[in-house]
Amino acid sequence: YLHKKEEIIKEKYNRNTMAMLERYKPANECCSYTVNSMELWNRNATQTDFLNHRIGIGDVQFQAEIKIPNEKFSMIDDELVELPRKLKKNYGMLQKNTLYGQMENSSQNIFLSFFF
Repeated sequence: YLHKKEEIIKEKYNRNTMAMLERYKPANECCSYTVNSMELWNRNATQTDFLNHRIGIGDVQFQAEIKIPNEKFSMIDDELVELPRKLKKNYGMLQKNTLYGQMENSSQNIFLSFFF
């Protein structure tokens, strides 16, 4: 059962990692864009990630919630009880992934928020 759950988590983990790396390109690649590059025009002000941009690589919180059973009192040490907690710890953060910032435009000023 736990191996099946780990495979499901791993598949989502890998999919999210690849999606974020694909969505937020490194600066050296963005510098090669021209006015005709579709990547410059693929978002608009109605989208939530309109002003998001990549600021680097690091560890970010995994977007999927990994639920594990609550710990219960036991007089017996059972290695299987620890396995769900280890899964959550191993997959709780996306390693070496895109850190991005979001510029927000208000009527007063523009400021930058960072998401780690």
